[in-house]
Amino acid sequence: MRIFPPLVTKEFSRKNLDIVKRLSKQTGKWIFMINLPIFLLMIIFPGTIINLLFGSEYLAAENSLRFLAVGFIFFSMSMVLENLILMIGKSKLTLINMLLASILNLFLNIILVPKYGINGAAFSTMLVYIILSIVFLLQVKHYTSIVPLKRNMFKIFLSIIPPTILLVYIRRFIPINLWTVILQAIFFILFYLFLIFITKSLDKNDIMILKAIKEKCKLILVRFKK
Repeated sequence: MRIFPPLVTKEFSRKNLDIVKRLSKQTGKWIFMINLPIFLLMIIFPGTIINLLFGSEYLAAENSLRFLAVGFIFFSMSMVLENLILMIGKSKLTLINMLLASILNLFLNIILVPKYGINGAAFSTMLVYIILSIVFLLQVKHYTSIVPLKRNMFKIFLSIIPPTILLVYIRRFIPINLWTVILQAIFFILFYLFLIFITKSLDKNDIMILKAIKEKCKLILVRFKK
């Protein structure tokens, strides 16, 4: 996302809308592909993650973490949409979106927090992020005709299903502690990546990005050795 805004702004100023569309879809795909397994691990192991990061006294927030995980996977995708709105010079529209989202969040908190506590606060945040993402999507579609979603994203979604089913099944027979969760998470991600390659979810642009990352890592290792 640090690279995305200046790139699309430069190409938009040159009226290269096709390149802007391709960059948007590619960035959206990578955000979805990277965040999806993290999201599912938070959904499956919220208590373990909370216990590891904050301690057992915060385990009451398991469902809150689930709500926030749902909200933030939508929010992560909306970052591309928000930058496209800024790209076309509609910064006031972004400000209005954020103000209305803040008002809605405050209103929902006033209603839900007294009755449901922290879960009510997390649910209201999740709902606001989902609504905000939909609003950004509709606005970007209206002003630019760009929808930063690729068909390969459906393959990515299908690739995560078998590891998730297997992980949910396995955890019934394995005691949950830090090491077993780490091992299950590693197995889950490796299986997911294996299926990503098997289903050919990565196109030529993705391969090019991976090669660029590989070369960058080599340069870093060379510098480190020196």
